[in-house]
Amino acid sequence: YAQTTHSAGFGNLSSAWNVPAKPTSRGPAPPLISSSIYLFNGLEDGGGVSGAASLILQPVLQYGKSGCVHNPLMYDDWYLTSYLVTGSGRAYCGDTLGPLREGEEVVGTMWLTDTIDETWTVILETPKVAHAFHLTTILPRLTQPH
Repeated sequence: YAQTTHSAGFGNLSSAWNVPAKPTSRGPAPPLISSSIYLFNGLEDGGGVSGAASLILQPVLQYGKSGCVHNPLMYDDWYLTSYLVTGSGRAYCGDTLGPLREGEEVVGTMWLTDTIDETWTVILETPKVAHAFHLTTILPRLTQPH
């Protein structure tokens, strides 16, 4: 976990990950449910004050059940998904890439595409596929990356 603030705000934030191996064990027994794993970078509003953020924008490398992966047939694979999550925990889901292969490189980037309306685009990329999820929500200045 890392955190920093930038008083002028951010114009973009990007991270690259290599898709890990699938977990070798399952969750608590019974009913032996799949574990959920989330790897992500993210931008929040809130000016770096703990608990003050009303949202987090994030590309997420995920495994297992999540607020954006509801199909049980997808719980046993890795996916890259764009999220906008509110302070109350409501997840707005963007596009999903996957299933992804172990060792495959994926990149998640958030770009400020309109400085007047504070419109952001989340770009999800693999070596074979590039796709952008465009947020139409007007966001406050995002100053705190995670």
